[in-house]
Amino acid sequence: MHLKDYRVQFTDEGYRLVRCAIGDGAVPFKEMIGELAKHHKSMTAVLEPGALEARHIRFLNPDWWREYRRMDAKDFAAALAAARVNRLGDGEDYRTPWERQADCELVDYELAMIRRSAANMRALGLMN
Repeated sequence: MHLKDYRVQFTDEGYRLVRCAIGDGAVPFKEMIGELAKHHKSMTAVLEPGALEARHIRFLNPDWWREYRRMDAKDFAAALAAARVNRLGDGEDYRTPWERQADCELVDYELAMIRRSAANMRALGLMN
């Protein structure tokens, strides 16, 4: 299983999925892993931080929906409610060193993110 997490930043067009340490974002890992553990005796997981560039979900733009099937409003509302957990503020800088073209910061940024992700997973009892 690949463990990935994102923080969400709402925009005038929808929202951005912003990379973060695994366990710092919107994914409810404790509940998710608890549910999976009911059906699997053991699991192997990989910490996989998201892409170095934020993904902009422009759901308020009608053109964005052309590639997607119709969605029930209740399901969409539930997705938006889940996206509000640990979200970034409107004015917070969402950019990674890669997006800011600060390549000299990238290695330290990556190592810090992996270390924080591992600490978060240990705190949930998911890693030794």
